[in-house]
Amino acid sequence: MDGGQAKFTRGRCVDLSVDGLLLELPVSIQVRNVVTLRFDRIQLIGTASVRHTRRAGMKFLLGFELSQHLREQIARNLETIQALSLPSRS
Repeated sequence: MDGGQAKFTRGRCVDLSVDGLLLELPVSIQVRNVVTLRFDRIQLIGTASVRHTRRAGMKFLLGFELSQHLREQIARNLETIQALSLPSRS
């Protein structure tokens, strides 16, 4: 939050593991900030801490360390998450 105001952005998940994830975002977030992540498509919500950030063209790649709660949710739903990430067969 900036001055008490929440900020929102949409991003794309580039890589996901039980411990962390890499997101492509249109904005950078300062390292060590804790954010709330919401994944509507797989119905997960939880917090994560920014561990690293780097510019990638006009966007940013941010690495996050997941909270224990979010790790547990992902571990329970890993098969569903992996199935959604597979390329569709036409």
